[in-house]
Amino acid sequence: MIDPLERWSQIGEKPDYAGLLTFAGVPYTQDAAHLEGMDVAIVGAPMDDLVSDRPGTRFGPRAIRAASSPSGPELGTAVDAIAELRVVDFGDAPVLPADPARSHAAIEATVAKVLAAGAVPMIIGGDHSISEPDVRACAAAYGPVGLVHFDTHTDT
Repeated sequence: MIDPLERWSQIGEKPDYAGLLTFAGVPYTQDAAHLEGMDVAIVGAPMDDLVSDRPGTRFGPRAIRAASSPSGPELGTAVDAIAELRVVDFGDAPVLPADPARSHAAIEATVAKVLAAGAVPMIIGGDHSISEPDVRACAAAYGPVGLVHFDTHTDT
């Protein structure tokens, strides 16, 4: 596992613009064995092949990671989820541009690895279609499931 804050541990706080880009500065791995014992695994789904209007959501995981500087306590509850939970950034699913079927299969397989390790997947992405492989992986692991979908508009 790679700790993106390690180089700064002796000298102080890492600037947001430097070092390996992970969600909120959490450790990074692509090795499913490192998911054991984790509470949450961040999975990027950089896909926008099925957008109906403007592409660009494929850059979502990278932008979300860049905007997610190391957290602190949430103002209303005073709870720092990153400090309270064991969180790892599992990187991006290996999507393939212009091949939505294979990209969805890759997203589903990546989410399935997280679930098999007992962690909760937090998927960041991508176009609206990425919900399908996420839910499919969860249903394969747990049976019928519900979905909470955060979006900035109500077109879905």
